[in-house]
This record gives sequence, C-alpha cells and structure tokens, in this order.
Amino acid sequence: MVKFKDTIITDAGRKLLLKIGAGEGEIAYTKAVLFGQSVTNMQDDEIRKLTQLQDEKMETHVAVTPPKDNTLTVSASFVNSALTQDITFNSVGWFAKNNEDNVEILLGISPSIDPQTLAAGSPDHRSTASIDIELAMAISDAAKVDLTVNEIGVAYISDVNAAIEKLKTEYDPKIAEAGKVKGAKINEGNIVTPDAKGILNLVVDSEQIIKVDPAQPQNNVDNLTNSGTYEFNPGYLSDRPILLKVFNDGDNIYQVEFSNLTETYGNLDTLDFRVRYRVRLQGNWTNWKEINTSNLSENYVNNLIQSKIDGLSSTYATKSAVAIAKPYPIGVTDLNNLLEGRYNTRNLTENQWQAIKNIPPIDHFGMIICYREDGDGWQLAFSTSDHDAIYYRGTGAGIYNGWQRLAYVNTDDILKKIASANDNANIRLPLSGGNMDLRSIIQWTGGGISDNTGNLGGLVWIGGTDNARIYGDQDGNDNLDLAFDLGDDGSNHFSFRKNGAETSAITNDGHFTGTVDWDHINNKPNVAVQGDLQNYTFNDNVVATNREVDCNDYLYKTGIFKFVNVTFKNGPVAGTKWGWIQTLRYDGNSIIQFYIDSGGQIWWRQTNDRGLRGAIWQRLVDTRDTSDLQNQINQLKNNHYDTTDLNAGINWSKNNPNGTAYIY
Repeated sequence: MVKFKDTIITDAGRKLLLKIGAGEGEIAYTKAVLFGQSVTNMQDDEIRKLTQLQDEKMETHVAVTPPKDNTLTVSASFVNSALTQDITFNSVGWFAKNNEDNVEILLGISPSIDPQTLAAGSPDHRSTASIDIELAMAISDAAKVDLTVNEIGVAYISDVNAAIEKLKTEYDPKIAEAGKVKGAKINEGNIVTPDAKGILNLVVDSEQIIKVDPAQPQNNVDNLTNSGTYEFNPGYLSDRPILLKVFNDGDNIYQVEFSNLTETYGNLDTLDFRVRYRVRLQGNWTNWKEINTSNLSENYVNNLIQSKIDGLSSTYATKSAVAIAKPYPIGVTDLNNLLEGRYNTRNLTENQWQAIKNIPPIDHFGMIICYREDGDGWQLAFSTSDHDAIYYRGTGAGIYNGWQRLAYVNTDDILKKIASANDNANIRLPLSGGNMDLRSIIQWTGGGISDNTGNLGGLVWIGGTDNARIYGDQDGNDNLDLAFDLGDDGSNHFSFRKNGAETSAITNDGHFTGTVDWDHINNKPNVAVQGDLQNYTFNDNVVATNREVDCNDYLYKTGIFKFVNVTFKNGPVAGTKWGWIQTLRYDGNSIIQFYIDSGGQIWWRQTNDRGLRGAIWQRLVDTRDTSDLQNQINQLKNNHYDTTDLNAGINWSKNNPNGTAYIY
C-alpha cells in the first residue's frame, strides 16, 4: 500500500489560503507532481519554507470536488500508461494559484515514508497501474474555489472507483428487488414481463444496432462520435465481437465498449466493458477504464453507464454552468426568460428557432450558455455551422442589452494585419529616432468649432520629477492654443542656446533674460520712450585711455563718454586730459557737443551732419571767471582818478603807475 506522511502546507501556501479565506480572489488547484527529492528527514519548519522541489519525475492534473461542509478534496492519479521505464519518487508536490495574479506556487508537500516506484506501462500503452492520492482542504465561507474542468479532459481512476462504490451502495438494494418488476422494454421495443422466476428476458433489437466493418478507415473507433450502438464482428481488438455504445451530447462524447459477448448479448457472466470519454469535440480521448462486471446484473450495467455519464456532468461542472448541455426547452419562446444553464438548440427546427424572440443572428445548430445571478447575468451564443460567429449580451437589473458579435482575433488574416501594422509603425516611427520624409507632418485633430476638447495631444519629456510638455489646447469656442507647459517645482525654464551654450531664457514664471530690439517690435504701446524724452545714455565705463581721441567720432549719437589720460584731436584744449564728452543730437541739422574736464571747466561747440565739424570750441564762463572780472572791476574802481584838469590827471598817473586817470 502506498504510504505518505501528513501533507505539510508551505508558508507560501498558508499566505494564499489566508488570502482566499478572506474572500480576496479565487483559488485554482493546478497540478500534482512526483519528485525524486526526499524531505522525510527534514523538520516540518524546514519543509514549510520550501518554494520548490528538485528532480521532477511526473506531473498530472488534479480533480477538485465541490466544497461540502467547508471541506473540499483535491485528488490526483498518476497513471503509468505513458511511462516507458520505471520511476522512483520520494514526495508529492501540490500546486495552486490565485486567479487574480495567476502566479503558481507550491501549496503543500506530501512526503513519502519510503521511496516508492511506479512501474512502466505495458507496450500497448494501456494503464496497468496507478498511484492515487487525495488532499482534504478546509476552507472558509468567504473562500472561492475554481472548479473549472481541465480542457484536456483527464480521467482519474480514483474518481471512477468512487463512482462505482457509490453506485453499488445506491443500486444493490434495488437489484435485490429487480424480480418484482412488472415489465420492461429497451428503447421503443415491446414490453417484456418477467417469467415465473421473476427473470426478465430482454433482447437487444438487432435492427437498432449498426454493424461496422473495422477494416474501413472511417470506422476507426476514435472516429465514431455520433450517438448510437455499433457492432464490430470481428472486433477491432481480436476476432471476438465487440459492441460499442456512443453518447454524444453535442459538446462531450462518451464511449462504452462491451466485449466477450454471446450471440444474443444477454449473458453477463463473462461480459467485460471499458469506458472512456472526450471533453469537447476537439479534445483528446481519455484512457480506457476497464470495469469488471462479473457480479453485476444487466440493469446494474445500464444504470452504471447512465450514472457514470451523470456523474461526470456534476463532477466536472463549472461554477455556474452545467458541463453537459441540455436540449433547449420548447416552452421558452423568449431568450430573455431563459434560466441559467447550457442549452443545445439542435432539438429545434429552424422555424421553431426563428420564432423565438431576442435570438442572435445564428441558425438552430447552436449552443446557448446562460448565467443568471439575481437581476444580473449574461448569455453567450454560437453555431457549429459558423465557428467564427460568437455572440454575447449582458443584463443589468433584469434587462438585456443587444447582441454583440465578438471579434475573432486568431485568424491568419487578422494576425497578418497586426504584423503589417507593427512593421509599418516601426518603419515610420522608429523608437531609436531617425529622419522623416520631406514635408511630412504629425497631426492631432480636435473637436468641432464649439467643442472645448482641451489637450489634443503633443510631446512630453520627463526627467526626475520635472516634465516639459508641448501640446495643442482647444480651450474655447473656435480657439486653439499651442501650450508650452513646464511641470513640477518651478526649477525648469525655456533655454535659448547657441552651440549648446545658453544665450537667454524665459523662466517658468514668464521672465525673459535676453535683450529686446524695439525697432523691430510691431504695435508697441503708446507710451513715452527714450526718443520721446530725448534722454541720452551715460556710459560710466571708460571709453578710451592713454591714446589720441578724435572728438568728431562722438558726434553720431546722444550720450556721455568718459576718457582717461587722452590727447584730443579736434578737441577744445591741448595736452593730456581727463574728462567727459557729452553730445546732444536734436537731429542731423543741430548737434551740440560739450567737453567737461576733471577740473570742472566746460567747453562747447555747435555743428551738424553736413560736414561743418570745424566749429570753434568755446569755454563757458564759470564762477571763477566772474570772480576774476569782479576783482578787475574793483581794482579799476580802487585805482582810478576822475578829473577835468588835464595837467592834474597827468601828474596823478605819474605818481600811480598801476592806476588809471579818467579826464572828462
């Protein structure tokens, strides 16, 4: 007997289960794996810290039973049908994920007490051995568990055995009462009553059995998918006849094989049969499951087949839709009133289908999947005659929206268009940059003339926490601005550069650091400017030093010019001088120039632009000159003699040689 120690949930598994238990997400049990690594000698705490196991030997899908009393069972069956050599393993790893992030983790580890071996399968690839193991998990009321069937349709031997045991418990008492049955019939055959011993002699109507020649390729057992009963005589396994029963519900296919038959198919003493199925029409067949029925009655076999089919329907159901489709209910004449479930519409005629209200534009060879929860839900519809036509509609507050066809993106044509679009985009706008064609443009188109669309799109640069944006802003009726937008902390600005060096800038609060050429500014404000006020420029910087200066060179504009240790040409005085030249231009006809020396004396001259630049410099009288003149006047007053006598005047002059005698 296969023996394992108690399964240990890893730390990562605990976190996942706590999160699911709090109602955050939905857990999906994904797989079980046999590993060669042994953890038997490790402490439990060491095992809980593991996030992976080494030396993977074999992987299989798991089956999950619906939760009951807050407990669910995860089971795995490792079948040797595909093994070509024996494998030895020491532990089983259980894996799961949260459907919110789809990150698969190692949920738990089941250590083997001793190394175990799973022998290789037989050459005909039929399973001769398996290892079945189950994991019981307690969940909270808020936990959500994904019970979706694996698409490849794995059959688990443990499930089949459990189903058989369930059938025995349920039907053995009924078999004991089988002799009391008044009568029975097969399909549409005649009613057969029991004989004196209470035995029903039921014979299969040979006209309802399809005889098959196994030599024909189309009669390969894998290709028999239509519902019915098929006889192979001789059989495809040996010369013994075989009876094959096929159930096709439009989505899944089930085959039951009876062998070692008598001519009337009525003796069950040596009857053997196998069961297999295929989930969805495009799936793969599961391995045959052989069942020994030597102790079963005919009714037991029939009931077993039907209950096995029903069991698969309930075990592998999704959360909200039955896995086996039901025929469309004839009495429902409006899809708005369809109850939750999956419905095959092929039981209807085309006229019946078209008479139903609110149907999608497909024919009656279709399937309707309906999900309802209170007033919300959805419906999905498609037809097998057009695999690309899938329609969907949802409902809120009990009112369905209109049907919408879902895009089919897996066609070669669309994939080619996507590839072409990507290639075209990469050629036109390479991520690494490049040259655009001459006169090519990038255009963003906004709304109508009365739409305040706002930002129409543009260019964005992001560096650190700063950003710079240029975009069109439709911020008013028939108005579109080009916005230069600097973002974050105000440290950035518009920089004007020459060969990488900044020459001027506009700060992010609008200040301009460059110069303005007012002569080329249109529509200047009507305010007084320098020319109106006849102001002049005072240049406090030294214009010239230690050289000859031509005063005529400073007649071209109004201003004051500073000189140091210069000699003048066309100037007012000779020698080395320190001082200023001031020029006043009224216009080209009247120019006045002053020279002010460092001692405070002032000279001036008048000229014009027609060449009269030889105007004579004249010195302005200052207080020193008036003082000298006053002194001269006082001296004249104090040193003069007024008389009418000529001889007296002559005598006074002789005695006062520095004085002046005035004779009247």
